[in-house]
Amino acid sequence: MNGDAHRAESVFIRALVDVPNNGWALYGLREAQLAMGNDAAAKYADTLFRQAWVGDTDALSLESL
Repeated sequence: MNGDAHRAESVFIRALVDVPNNGWALYGLREAQLAMGNDAAAKYADTLFRQAWVGDTDALSLESL
């Protein structure tokens, strides 16, 4: 999954360039960074995600992306 995580990270970053503060992209970015073991980046992405997301976070899943 690590190779997929690197590709996913790139896709989510590009999505954030097009639509800053996109909660779905921030969620995916956080998950990709966690999968790569980049805890500091994932923590930052999580902070941005929590500022951008409105609603129940329990409903989120990678399968929803």
